[in-house]
Amino acid sequence: MVADWASDEEFPTFPVGSQPKELLICPEDLVQPPLIPGHKYLFKTPRGWQSYQIWSEIVASELGRICGVPVPPCYLGIGENGRPGALVEFFYGLPGAHREDRFVHGSDVLQRSISNKKAGRTHDIRTNVMLTRRYGVADAAMQWGQMLVFDALIGNRDRHPDNWGPIWHYRQGQLPVVELSPAFDNGTSLGYEQTEQRLSAGWTDEWVDKYLSRGVHHCGWSPADDVRGKHVNLCVRFKQAFHEAAEAIKSVVEFDDRELIRVVEGLTGIHASLPLTDARARFMTDLILGRRDRLRLALGG
Repeated sequence: MVADWASDEEFPTFPVGSQPKELLICPEDLVQPPLIPGHKYLFKTPRGWQSYQIWSEIVASELGRICGVPVPPCYLGIGENGRPGALVEFFYGLPGAHREDRFVHGSDVLQRSISNKKAGRTHDIRTNVMLTRRYGVADAAMQWGQMLVFDALIGNRDRHPDNWGPIWHYRQGQLPVVELSPAFDNGTSLGYEQTEQRLSAGWTDEWVDKYLSRGVHHCGWSPADDVRGKHVNLCVRFKQAFHEAAEAIKSVVEFDDRELIRVVEGLTGIHASLPLTDARARFMTDLILGRRDRLRLALGG
């Protein structure tokens, strides 16, 4: 239950993004691992046909842990009147870290660096890597490559410039360490838009194959591409262009099927007013494994 959690004094309603979300503080006296007392959490409560983004966020978080891609931990939270939501751990500003963190959204990075960039237009992977390097992320290609493959696995089409950015970690007497943010805000993925009625009717391999073939990323490949790129195609072009990241991105798809199925099936046992049904859990795992097989073939491993 998060209904009695205090709101962040500065941003009680989090201002970034289109979905309803609150910025809450985990109580200092709460002993409920893995929650972090005194730390900030986003409580995201999509409504209507978008409600199943809650489970997309949670499953994406678990998949990140399984395949070794940094993704903020996410749990099912219950707010006022039993309202369910995705409770997402803030990925910087950890209490007791003895450092100061500064995060800048990619949209700010792009606006400062590319004067003719129009708001809302598709941005591109090559520019993102170049700018992330310029801001001090030493292994930018590896971090971007792994995030790109992760987005392909979940079918995320919403990695827009407010859903990534560099983080500076400052410690007294030391040079700052800069890294790319983890893959946060993953709700627009994993078939969230499919109704329970549609999923309960079942699906065929042919239908899933057509569904997967329509998947596109928010990004294009280069400044010359003003269109969203196909997920698998972007991953292949990335591997070809950034050879130093090839093994790192291929490692993302080398996870254990059984572990994924066990974890997702386990989530169906959580009681909530918006449960993860057996049908949706199977659909999510079918999508992930179908995309994983495509990526393995395309990436040569």
